[in-house]
Parts: sequence; structure tokens; C-alpha cells
Amino acid sequence: MPMGLLNAPATHQRRVNEALSSAASGRSVLFAKEDRTFRTSCDFLGHVISRNGIAADQSKVEQIVEWPCLRTVTELRGFLGLVQYLRKFINGLAQRTKPLADLTSKNANVQLMWGAEQERHFNAIKAIVTLLPCLKPIDHTDSADPLWVMTDARNVGIGAVLLQGQDWRKAHPVAYWSRQYISAEVDYPTHEQELLAVVDALRQWRVKLMGVHFNVLSEHESLKYLKTQENLSKRQARWVERLADYDFDITYIPGGENTVADAMSRPRKTFHQVSRTFFWPRLRTSCDTYVSTCDVCQRTKATTTGVSGVLHALVVPDGLMQEVALNFVGPLPKSQGFDMLLTIIDCLSGYTRLITSRVKLNNDVLNKLAAGTIQ
Repeated sequence: MPMGLLNAPATHQRRVNEALSSAASGRSVLFAKEDRTFRTSCDFLGHVISRNGIAADQSKVEQIVEWPCLRTVTELRGFLGLVQYLRKFINGLAQRTKPLADLTSKNANVQLMWGAEQERHFNAIKAIVTLLPCLKPIDHTDSADPLWVMTDARNVGIGAVLLQGQDWRKAHPVAYWSRQYISAEVDYPTHEQELLAVVDALRQWRVKLMGVHFNVLSEHESLKYLKTQENLSKRQARWVERLADYDFDITYIPGGENTVADAMSRPRKTFHQVSRTFFWPRLRTSCDTYVSTCDVCQRTKATTTGVSGVLHALVVPDGLMQEVALNFVGPLPKSQGFDMLLTIIDCLSGYTRLITSRVKLNNDVLNKLAAGTIQ
């Protein structure tokens, strides 16, 4: 049967009915060893579906665990591609695969710059896939629990988790998602990165969330006023227009409580390096406090803004009074009703005129004053 036809489900069901009717009437012979009815689980499109939910195919998990040592970029891409197949089951996949993804380049079949850090992340991914959670499909019945979308954005990338339950703290996971920033998104301000996490998460789960009410949980409090904010940039206006397709409310939660989505995107390099050798109570808090107050850290931190260009000399005009520079000086002590000075300097000769003026001066009066003086 051709794929993509509108009547494909109905056509398939008619064929199933014909086959079962033939078996029920005794015109067909069924072999017991080929029977797959009354099973508690089944394999479907690389997933195992059971009453407990949706689990990953164990054959793919075993293939990742038994993957040999990587030697070329092509082999690394193959490994990352297989891991991406299980991305909906892995919390914070973008963060975990970034050290390996950074090794990929346009040149395939070249020797990898493989070190101890890459080997550690390679083995960590293998260990994670053996502990994948069992995801549950969304319950769309009238008495179903509410849906929750937890999002977070950090300096590595953005992440989200889709949950369903009466309380988001005890809700069961439906799907995980995360990705790294592209080069342009690294320079976005914090509030736009947080909004980007919401926009991309809803786009990722559009089929699941369209037509139902859900709640978005974010640790960025300003997003609560997104629907009522008037002054938006062009990028933000485009994102708000995309979000208009969904029925949702935004709820603020403190960053310390957003542990699920935060784990998908927040790198803790200092904490992990210290915890390999030392331990003391509230170690993570100590690391955060030290980094935020460290003078060397603030001085050596890479900037996310563009470098300012060099100064250039102004073009010299060809004649007198063709180009002039205007500026106000003041406010000054009042004298005969004036409290400002308008300075007019010719860019060619340096000829200067000082004109008395007032602080409260409209544009029409200013234009006439400057034009009359220049002429």
C-alpha cells in the first residue's frame, strides 16, 4: 500500500478485517508460533510499548554500550547519531554530548584529538543509556492530570521536560529535550534565551500540546508578563506570534527548584572539578559563591558582546560651513532668561559660534535658530 495516502488507515483496517474474517470462518490456517496477540508489550518503531509506558529499544541500548573505541570523526558522528535516537529519554543530552560534538568537523575520516576528558564523557554516555526512564504517553481524557513544560536556558544551551501530574514536583515525565546554542544565540540577552527555550520546546512538542491547556514553568520571572508586555523587539514579537497558537499559562519557579530542566543545560565545571578530589557540606553553594566573587574569574571570563571597531577620522569637507557640529552646554545659571549655550563649530575651519538658548526649546525654534546662525 502506498505511503502517505489520506485513506491509508481505513484501507489497512479493511485488509485486517478481511484477514481475520477469513480466519474466523475457517478458510485460513494460522500458525501458533507466528501469533503475537495478548502480549503485554510490543516493539514499535524502535520503542517498547507496554502498560508501564514507552521504553527504549534494548537492542539500541546494547549497541551504544558495546560501541568500540572511536578513532575517526566518521565513527564519532555515527555514535552521536545513534545516541540522538534516544534523546527523548536522556535528561540533558545536549550538555553531555557537547565535548564530543565539538570534535566533529567538516573533514571526515581524520584522526580524533581524543583525550581523558573525551573518554570520560564517552563512558558516561554509555552508563547513562543503561538507566533510561520509562516515559508515559499523555492522557487526554477529561479527568487527566494537567501538563507541565519546564524550561531553562544556560550558557551551553536550552533544555525542557514535558510532565503530566497533579503537581509538577511529582509528575511523571513524558519527554525530555535539549539542544546547544548556534553561534548567534550565544549573544542573546538572558531574557531572550529563556524565551527561546519556551518557543523551541513548544515547537518540539507541537503535536502533543496543540489544542490542550498546559503550564510553562520558568525560573525567569519576567516571562510572567510576556502576554501583557507592550515594548517588544522584532525577534520577541515573532516569538510571541508563534506562541499565540498555544493555550498556556507561565508560572515562575525559583531557580533552585527547577532541577529537572536546569540539569539539562547548566554546566558545573568548577563544581565537578572540585568534587573529584574534595568534599564538604554545601560544596555546590561554596563553588557558586566563589566564582561569582572571584576577581580573576570576572576578568578572564570570555565576553559575549562584539568587539568595538577602531576610531576613524571624519571626512574633511570641501568648503566652509558645509558640515557643522552642534552641541548644547548646560544648564547654566540663568542670565537674561537664558540657561543654555548652543555651540556651532565649522568642521573645516573650526570657526565657532556660541548662541544663548533655553533648556525648554522645541525643535522648530532650534532649527530656525541654527539655520539663521549658519547662514
